[in-house]
Amino acid sequence: MASLLDELKSQLGGILAAETAGAKGAQSPAHDPHAMLESVMDLIGQHGGLGGLLDKLKASGLGDAVSSWVGTGDNQPVPANQLESAVGADTISQIIAKLGVSKEQASSLLAKYLPMVIDRLTPHGKLEEGT
Repeated sequence: MASLLDELKSQLGGILAAETAGAKGAQSPAHDPHAMLESVMDLIGQHGGLGGLLDKLKASGLGDAVSSWVGTGDNQPVPANQLESAVGADTISQIIAKLGVSKEQASSLLAKYLPMVIDRLTPHGKLEEGT
């Protein structure tokens, strides 16, 4: 049976490839999408699961955006600097080390990937038991 990470990689890989291909003048991404997904899953694990991460983000003032990611409507974007403040410098440093990108790129990538991952982990518009 495929792991949750493998399932997410499969689901999101196609979306990210399409976004990259559709971007004007796009070349191959400067980062490894799979490594970024692993970074997001690590972040979820560091907070004891999705519920713990969502609580932290809500407590950091990102409640409306987080609710949109969990809900069934469109995902609200969140500024990379706000997300960086919410998750902390250590998390951004881990992404930098894993992907070999700048601080700004790491924050921007997290702001792009995290809403998609949370959206995929909550397909029914609510946090499921065990996530």
